[in-house]
Amino acid sequence: MAEAYYLEKVANETPDVRADRVAAVKEKLKDPNYLNDVVIKSAADKFLSALGI
Repeated sequence: MAEAYYLEKVANETPDVRADRVAAVKEKLKDPNYLNDVVIKSAADKFLSALGI
């Protein structure tokens, strides 16, 4: 029971947004060569997969 309480507490305290990942992507987007067809297709595929499409 204590372990379940601890896991719930940790889950509730964990942010939904990972600021470190957001910052890393923002830095990548500053590079004009980063956005190419491969990156855009990969992002679109991951987004559609997350939606179950």
